[in-house]
Amino acid sequence: MPPEVLDQSLNRNHFQSYLMADMYSFGLILWEVARRCVSEGIVEEYQLPYHDLVHTNPSCKDMREIVCSKKLCLSLPSRWSSDQHPPRCPKTEWPLK
Repeated sequence: MPPEVLDQSLNRNHFQSYLMADMYSFGLILWEVARRCVSEGIVEEYQLPYHDLVHTNPSCKDMREIVCSKKLCLSLPSRWSSDQHPPRCPKTEWPLK
């Protein structure tokens, strides 16, 4: 969930607020897709966003603490910054750039 939803600060009367929340959610989806793409011959197992910071079934309170209070970001595999080739998704083999 986007920070605005977690901390209940989403301005429900302003359409732009929904767009910003959607962009955050889309970023989470991109992170999930990218983790499942081949990078340096490795494909990560599926994990939920923030899997390394919360238990397997986090509450809204848990997520609010991680995302809003501590302002922690999703972790990225270190090999992504050193990979010489763009990641490729299994089966489709289309390059991600």
